Amino acid sequence: MKRHTTLSILLAITAYTVLAEPTHLDIMVPDLQDTDLKGPVKSVSLKVSRNVNGEWTTEKSEYDRTGNLTCYTEFDAKDKLIEKSEYFYDENGCYTKLRYRNEEDDYESEWDVTLSPDTLQIALREKSDGRIGLETYSPEGYLINYRLVTKDREPILTREYQRDEKNRRVKYTRIKGRKPEYTFYYKWAENGLIDMQGQVYHQEKAQFRHTYEYLVIDEHGNWTQRILVRYDISGKKPVKVYEHTVKRDIEYFAPDAEEAATATSDDTSESEEAPAEEDSGEA
Repeated sequence: MKRHTTLSILLAITAYTVLAEPTHLDIMVPDLQDTDLKGPVKSVSLKVSRNVNGEWTTEKSEYDRTGNLTCYTEFDAKDKLIEKSEYFYDENGCYTKLRYRNEEDDYESEWDVTLSPDTLQIALREKSDGRIGLETYSPEGYLINYRLVTKDREPILTREYQRDEKNRRVKYTRIKGRKPEYTFYYKWAENGLIDMQGQVYHQEKAQFRHTYEYLVIDEHGNWTQRILVRYDISGKKPVKVYEHTVKRDIEYFAPDAEEAATATSDDTSESEEAPAEEDSGEA
């Protein structure tokens, strides 16, 4: 009887394993892992300058405890909402839908998600006009290419990524239609922070360089304040465009009950062992 019970359990486990549906995490690493952030980050907000005119916007990204991106918002220099993307996951934690809103154009779209683990790709189809976005990932789970096309397969937008041996981005190119818009280059320091960023705007034939000095690093190892200096390097000599102190606001998840209990247990154990360590030292 016992042998039959064990066999039934094994068959049930095998059946569940076979029937279990893949999730996006079988294709890609959690979004948070593809950033320079460390620790249980809940949200991060910072000002960025990404266009040829050096104009500033504020970006905010929000994550769940797994590290999946749940919401991305962008605001202009006057803190007016420009765009918002919301990411939805089912009860198994699988990425299923994207909802996008552009306030400037008064435009909304909703995208259904299809997974293809065999080809390491995630496809998104827009419900109203049939546009298709195709994300392709490396075997390690990092995004290397994104293509957005019309329902007739005409190119709208392409993003290409090159990575180093640590899977960090070292080159990023954005192509609108069939024309390259800009390419960013990244140089990383030994401490894991970006040391320099190069920006090439192809249509304007303009080039810029950003250098960084990090002023404040928090207890998780994330920078929260740095100096950014922007140089125009389009001519024979670099010209300093501006220097700004940039602050990054990071919110962390509080430890859950299990983590808190483990931390308390560790603290108690250390406290109980402390007298023995002191006795040993005095001897």
